[in-house]
Amino acid sequence: MDRDYYAVSAKLKAMYSYHLTKDDYINISKKKTISEIISYLKNSTGYGNILSGIDGRTVHREDLEIILREYMFLEYDRMYRFVHGDKRKLLWFLCMREEIWYIKRMFRKLYNRDSDVEPIEVSDFVKNHSSVDISALVNAESVDSLIGVLKNSQYSKLLVKYNFDTNSFNLFDAEMSLDKYYLTSLNTAAKKYLPKSEYKILSQIIGTEADLTNISWIYRAKKYFNIPKEIIYSYIVPVYNKINHDDIVSMVELDSSDDIIRYLEKGPYSVVFENKDDRFIEEKANKFLYRLCKRIYISHARTIAEIFAYFVLKEQEFKNIIIIAESIRYGFDEDIIVEHITV
Repeated sequence: MDRDYYAVSAKLKAMYSYHLTKDDYINISKKKTISEIISYLKNSTGYGNILSGIDGRTVHREDLEIILREYMFLEYDRMYRFVHGDKRKLLWFLCMREEIWYIKRMFRKLYNRDSDVEPIEVSDFVKNHSSVDISALVNAESVDSLIGVLKNSQYSKLLVKYNFDTNSFNLFDAEMSLDKYYLTSLNTAAKKYLPKSEYKILSQIIGTEADLTNISWIYRAKKYFNIPKEIIYSYIVPVYNKINHDDIVSMVELDSSDDIIRYLEKGPYSVVFENKDDRFIEEKANKFLYRLCKRIYISHARTIAEIFAYFVLKEQEFKNIIIIAESIRYGFDEDIIVEHITV
């Protein structure tokens, strides 16, 4: 057992002790404004430090989301200090995951010409821990300038097709390419740097996320867009866990989205499509991945999978907070809000 993991595991347990409980989510769901949510998080949860200098009266939902994502960088740094050698190369993918979140967020903003979104102030900590110029990225004023910011980064090869023709920019293509790149790169690195016993555990997380991404993509492509099979295949993430390449081919070759549901009904992901209501596919997929990571976090202490599982759990916690904030904004009843929280 790597001695690094003993220190990491102890640190993770200390950090996880501050996770939000179902009671916390119920209490947050009763709030009426973003300001009240921030006040509760600041005074009644482990978010006190990160929110200590924040005036909840001036914070919008998007501001809160950025603050929470910066917190992810901070937690990443806490882990990075305890890990050495090849394990550090794997931990860097957690930082990469956050970079991709920022990139996708900015692509959406610029593609949709969302002029109501103000430029983001990024902390020095985030600037220093990112492999791209995050400050320039989040303040880009056009898709063209954003692609320019990424020109000398590892992400440039994914966007090279738009270098001389940003008018042809395709938001869906950019997002899918980034997700595919992250999962395939992480899987390749995990195979390279981990012993087989550890890779077997971590690959459950990587493979499950890839499985769910692929299934959701094939289903939506069939139901909403009538996309040609060769295009569907081009976006498939070539990483698997509970399904395999043959399953992917079988689903792509089916005639309709209903056929895909029937194909999945007796398989490991049937719960994601169990009531045939595709409005909540993403929510159910998130819950499936969350519960897997919670099991791994509890049962595989002192492995790198424990670290990755923790960060998936933390990311979902952020999503829960934002779901509540958005639901309160639109006046949803607290009982309905809680139903859609993953815990």
